[in-house]
Amino acid sequence: MPKRSLSLALFRNGKLAADLPQTSEYLDTSYAIFEIIGSTFVKAKQPYQPLFSMSPTLDILNRSESQTWTGCPATLLYVLSLVNAAASSSHELPPDSIYNIFSHPRNFSPMKWAVASAEIHYIKPRCQFACVWQAAVEIYALQVLPVLFEIDILNEGRISISLNSILHHLKSIDPADVHLKGILWPAFVIDAEVQTMSQRVLMTDVFGHLWTLWYCHNVTIALKVLEKIWARRAMEGSSRRGIE
Repeated sequence: MPKRSLSLALFRNGKLAADLPQTSEYLDTSYAIFEIIGSTFVKAKQPYQPLFSMSPTLDILNRSESQTWTGCPATLLYVLSLVNAAASSSHELPPDSIYNIFSHPRNFSPMKWAVASAEIHYIKPRCQFACVWQAAVEIYALQVLPVLFEIDILNEGRISISLNSILHHLKSIDPADVHLKGILWPAFVIDAEVQTMSQRVLMTDVFGHLWTLWYCHNVTIALKVLEKIWARRAMEGSSRRGIE
């Protein structure tokens, strides 16, 4: 049974959402994160649909953000859901749709997000954390969407110019800072764009800190995949997309 049909069946028959509202909210917010982020790792993208809630996707993601400290900002996670949905479409995207998707991360302010969600002593690490996610979401969108030539040129210049500053934000996150827990996905996406040996050494150090924190195979697998991407780029040049 499809996920959506299953959730509606539970509404009609078991009335799970009515009887256990907190459980259904937890399942919806957890599923949203796993579904949206998980879809970024497969070629066959699929649009996100809530399990139980009839609320707009952004409302669900805002609720998820309010319950976590080191998760992706809701606005940026919403952009990922838009990118995945667009990539799953069998129809050619109109230019306005592409421009609209890219407008969201560009209009996102890491500083405003940090100020709104933290006390003064947390603002700097929160801002760095949000900058890392913002850059990764833009890079992912560029890699996945059939980007218009004008946008492609604009963003290639922007990313190449700001890559060092993005890496600086990553490097500046203290290994003992809890925010490090939330940068595995953006670190992987950003890492696929690095060009120089010094940048690769820096990112290898970042993944070393992540391994010390998590002790999980996902970190090891991510680094191995990145090493393959770097080797491929060394052979084929930098024109090929890192995320394929």
